[in-house]
Amino acid sequence: MNKEKVFTSYCRGLKNTFGKTVITNKRSLDLARRASLTMILGIFFFAIVFRLIDLDHLPGFYGDEAWYGIQAANLMHGRPIEWIALSNRPLINIFFFIPVFLLQLFFEPSLWILRFPSVIAGLLAVLLSYYLFHKIIGRPAAISLALLTAALPINIAYSRFGWDPSIIILYAVTIIYFALRDNLTGVLISTLLALTAHPTAICLFPIVITIALAREDSTLLPTGLLQKRTGAAILLTCNMIGAIYARTLNIAAFRFPPAEEEVPFFLNLGRLFSGETTYRHIVDLSISLGATDYSILLGTLLLLSVFFFRHAGSTPDQFGKILFPLGLGLLFSLLCGYLMTGPCFILPHAERYGVYLIFPCTLFFVVLLHGAFPMSKKYWPIAITVMLSFFLLIGFQHHYFSPLHETGGNSHLAFRTGERELKQSAYFHVLKESGGAPIRIFADGWWLWQPFLYFATNNSSVSILELREFSKPVKGDYVVTFAGERLDLAIQKEPDSYEKRWTELDYAGRSILAIYRL
Repeated sequence: MNKEKVFTSYCRGLKNTFGKTVITNKRSLDLARRASLTMILGIFFFAIVFRLIDLDHLPGFYGDEAWYGIQAANLMHGRPIEWIALSNRPLINIFFFIPVFLLQLFFEPSLWILRFPSVIAGLLAVLLSYYLFHKIIGRPAAISLALLTAALPINIAYSRFGWDPSIIILYAVTIIYFALRDNLTGVLISTLLALTAHPTAICLFPIVITIALAREDSTLLPTGLLQKRTGAAILLTCNMIGAIYARTLNIAAFRFPPAEEEVPFFLNLGRLFSGETTYRHIVDLSISLGATDYSILLGTLLLLSVFFFRHAGSTPDQFGKILFPLGLGLLFSLLCGYLMTGPCFILPHAERYGVYLIFPCTLFFVVLLHGAFPMSKKYWPIAITVMLSFFLLIGFQHHYFSPLHETGGNSHLAFRTGERELKQSAYFHVLKESGGAPIRIFADGWWLWQPFLYFATNNSSVSILELREFSKPVKGDYVVTFAGERLDLAIQKEPDSYEKRWTELDYAGRSILAIYRL
């Protein structure tokens, strides 16, 4: 009898112990899930905030940003519209023009209006990278894809620019999605829309071709193995010929850095994704991120590839079906970009020509990362992506916002800024001093002429003229130039030629703009 009581008591003890363990483990699991969800939502939250905060003056007003706003105002007031920009860019990018036109019906010209379409495009790219791809690569991988799309520095920085290349990432998402879904109509429409944003969108076409080539039942290429391969070869050849032809046009050759800045082409990919090229372009040319060394990037990809092949039998089949055609397509896509623009297009001041690479490369990395782990550890890649996204956001704060707030920037003069956008501040200062009388403002060069022209689009009493050799400012006119530049120094040598001079200061208290009243 005593033995039975002891055995019964022992069993009850085991039940209580294991029951408590199960409950404790369940609570720990719930706590871990809540913590993970909080971190993921936190990353998305700060990625959105980073796209919106100080949008009206960080960075400074770049001349190219003004063009759509000027044309929208011309349409509003019945003035002639320039259908072709000075950079040979046509006015057919409806994703940009329509929102800017509608906003300017209700608001005065402002820099945030010009950048609003880019913000929307960036946020839509994040949303669609999850919504469209979770059925293709699985929910965990789609979460990683959306996280990186949200947190990559170049994506955030280009969401803060009001120019065409900022839209390319959104079109890249839809082009690759429709290619994976074997939707010819979707591919064609997305590609045509992407070409209205930037001609480098043609470099995405090789990825479409290799994805279609890997599918036996693809409708994007002719049926039959021989016909399919022949069709793919012809299309790729035509694509490369088109890229070479585009380069012969030499439209943007003057924008590229000098030859001594060229480094081996593929070695710049790490710098493009870490944000180094963007930080150097916008903030400070001296910024250098050692972690972007190509050997680290190459080593990481090789290590993930080893694990990918090791776990090939225990990972979803779609990873292998996507990874190999996507990787091959990326190689042809890089070749296409190289043929079109040369080795400089992913260097600072020219990386906008390589923005089309961002999403397909991100997708390739995510598929490789998730394929490197077995299904039993399918959430480990999300944890890695969360940490990577976290450090990317920290890096953006450290290398972008902090320097701009401290100094106003040390890169191109057009990006320099202060507590208020310098060109906007100078324009309203002139208006206040003129007391509402008709005035003429002569701006020295494109980077000043276009922003001033935009701010004055609704004011018929203000004439904005670009200062050229044949320009003849007279007494009472205003002249705006960059402080310390050739024109500023020349005017200062003749103090009798002007009545008044003042300057606009950046965050560091340096004179950036010099404004003269003759």
